Amino acid sequence: MKNYIMLKSEFNNELHEKLNEEDNIDKKKNIEVRIDAFSKIDGVMSTLLEGCTGIVRLTNKELEKLIKKMKILKGNAADDITRRVLISFIQLLNENDVLDCKTPTNPRREQRELSANFTEDSVMLRNKYLRVCKEFESLYLQGKIYENSDYITELQCAFTFALVSQSFVTFPNVIKSLQVLKKSKIEQTFMYLTTADDKTLENKAVRVPLSLTAQILLSVLCKISEGDLPFQRFTTSDFRRWLVRVFEDRSMNYSKLIRVVRMYNTELVPPVISTILSRGVVYHSVVKNRLDKMDWGKFAKMRLEKAKEPAGSVGINAEKAHQLTSQHAKVMKSLLKLLDVNKKKNIVRADVESFVEKNSDLLESNETCQLLVEYVLDSLRSGNTVSTVYTYYCSFSSILIEETAESPLNEYYFDDLYSLFVNIIELDTLAKKNKRSNMPRKVRPFLKWYLPQRTESKSIINEFLCSHELAGTSSDAKPVLITQTEFDIFLAELKKHVSEEEYEIMEVMCILAFHAGLRRFEIGKLGLHSFNFEIYTEIRVAKSKTKAGRRIVPIEYMVPAYYRAKIKDYYNKRLEETKGKINRQLITVDTTPYIQKIIYALKSFFDCKELTFHSLRHCCSSWLAAEMMLSFYPDAESYLPSGFRSDYVTANDIARYKKLLGTGYVRATMFTKLAKFMGHASPETTIERYTHTLDFFAEYFIRKADKERQYMSCKQIINLIPDVDYNTLQRVVFKDRAGSKRLKSEVVTFINKNV
Repeated sequence: MKNYIMLKSEFNNELHEKLNEEDNIDKKKNIEVRIDAFSKIDGVMSTLLEGCTGIVRLTNKELEKLIKKMKILKGNAADDITRRVLISFIQLLNENDVLDCKTPTNPRREQRELSANFTEDSVMLRNKYLRVCKEFESLYLQGKIYENSDYITELQCAFTFALVSQSFVTFPNVIKSLQVLKKSKIEQTFMYLTTADDKTLENKAVRVPLSLTAQILLSVLCKISEGDLPFQRFTTSDFRRWLVRVFEDRSMNYSKLIRVVRMYNTELVPPVISTILSRGVVYHSVVKNRLDKMDWGKFAKMRLEKAKEPAGSVGINAEKAHQLTSQHAKVMKSLLKLLDVNKKKNIVRADVESFVEKNSDLLESNETCQLLVEYVLDSLRSGNTVSTVYTYYCSFSSILIEETAESPLNEYYFDDLYSLFVNIIELDTLAKKNKRSNMPRKVRPFLKWYLPQRTESKSIINEFLCSHELAGTSSDAKPVLITQTEFDIFLAELKKHVSEEEYEIMEVMCILAFHAGLRRFEIGKLGLHSFNFEIYTEIRVAKSKTKAGRRIVPIEYMVPAYYRAKIKDYYNKRLEETKGKINRQLITVDTTPYIQKIIYALKSFFDCKELTFHSLRHCCSSWLAAEMMLSFYPDAESYLPSGFRSDYVTANDIARYKKLLGTGYVRATMFTKLAKFMGHASPETTIERYTHTLDFFAEYFIRKADKERQYMSCKQIINLIPDVDYNTLQRVVFKDRAGSKRLKSEVVTFINKNV
């Protein structure tokens, strides 16, 4: 009969043999967890069983105490593995008459509760919803739902139901958004509905494609309603009563409708499309004035004037002695004490002026301290209250002094100056545990005061003051895009108006922003060592404003071959200039003047004031997302703006876009990958702030569903539209037509002309 020591060694040897034979890394880790668990089990069992000649009997309670001593069950994913090791070993001991106890069992996993969307009531509601959707068109077209009711209210309810069920719009405050919708904001074709741009509503700037049914209902409603607000008197109660009648269920309301529609939408549209139309994320569509011009065939070219050389673009003053000692810190703390909000402003200003005179020698030895003192004095003289000056000066001054300890501000180029203040904002954000920082409100007044002392160029000053990064958020930025074809023509036109040397630098900067998605100061910080053209082409972004921004950008897959060659040519030229030294910068000059010229050129050429250099990064995210979506839905290409894809993009480039997705189930991780390429911490940021092309794909799914419901009969049109002459309808709508059916999209034109 085998004793405990023999059984222990056999069990242990068997585990180690499996470990040596296994090649799979994940399975090896699994076996290592078993070996570690067994060592803990042996540590407890050996004290009980080693040296025993007979059978050791254990009750259930005694066994439970032993298992607790083993400390192998930690309440994590490894518990199942360790429990199986324990069960196998105790079973082995029982079989060989070393131990006599009840073998523990692996507890059954708790049955997962069904989601509220899939309870029995929800399934019944879903089936009823599908029946109502099938009957919906016949009901409203035959006029049955208008009996004994207000006609306009019925139209409003029917349109809202069509908007929710056929255009997949399921955000909670859709009715409030409709209430402030103006006729002047509705497109004449009624193909799209841009939700009301009301600051009190979250769902603004969303371009919603309307189904054909919704288009007809909205066109009729706009014709027969008075005033500029067709939904002004429409309320949630009206819609609830309508739902109760149609569903024949007194408990039916808008919340239940949203729940069942979202459940049904999972079968029809991808999760990301359902999310943006349900306002799960704050998605922003391209602004209308830019969208109208994105069709390059209809866009009238604007003459690009030569960008003027910014006056004093570098603006470096004479060098000054700069040092930071403990005395400087004491002096600045003393200055804070002088800003007493309980004293009158005149007294405080006099105290500060006398303080400056006493400590003039010390302040002159540190340029930052001297600047901050002058800033405080000018703020007090300009009419600001003492409390305002204290609030805007206090925390900002201490960080600025620390960040400029080694070199004064006057030695910073504008690129470095920009990075400095972005870093100050980031430091404050981290100190507040990633909560929204109010540091931009303190930085901007200082920059507004300081920059005019460095340069007379208004464009450089505006670039700082209007920057999204220095504003702390891009939420107020209007989303504007240019297509890849527009980008190609822009570069060709830009080349005519700048010198060859300038164009080389500006071209590379534009390509890196538009196709690789790099930020402006990331481009300025790139070194020759950041590029890898040997194994596969990539850029290593080591210096960025966030941790997620420090990333590897696979430009082999993101950038078309034509533009990759442009980047490599410039790289090789710089490599020759540095005689092979890769520790040098890619762009050695201050990039700010070049960025100003690019911004001026973008605004002039496209006649769009909202376009900035940062807009090129938005373009990268938007068109890259479109290419990744087209990998799954190639038929959606016809719904994207003409010229969205460059003439330089080849079939090989399109195939490379697909490689960005990787392998496996990738739809759910597509935007996670895109966020990684863009340097964002989460995909929500990428979708909410940087991607503006998903509504084109929403239209694809809506039009695809419309193909099954695209015809109307003459009788149905008469029932829908009051006071329409049958003969006129036959003559105008069905002239030279066989049969009695008509495309709904053409009915909208008839309503606009004849109703």
